[in-house]
Amino acid sequence: QMLHDTPESCCNEIFGNPDCEITDECATDINNSCTAPVWHYDSENHLCTNHGNYPMMWELEEEKYLYQTHEECCEKNASWLQ
Repeated sequence: QMLHDTPESCCNEIFGNPDCEITDECATDINNSCTAPVWHYDSENHLCTNHGNYPMMWELEEEKYLYQTHEECCEKNASWLQ
């Protein structure tokens, strides 16, 4: 199964650990500009995140690098993480 109801379920399935690191930049401040988060793989920190620190050229190929949910990012990038 690649789509999960919770980040913990995804982490447990892919890493065998429900406590893997999940970074949600929008979760801590409901008054920020994250109205439509764009998730992406952060190769420096080895996790999926929705912070805005990614190469701008990725926006030219959104379908390859940018995702609407953490779960989709996790699913698409699982091979990078193994």
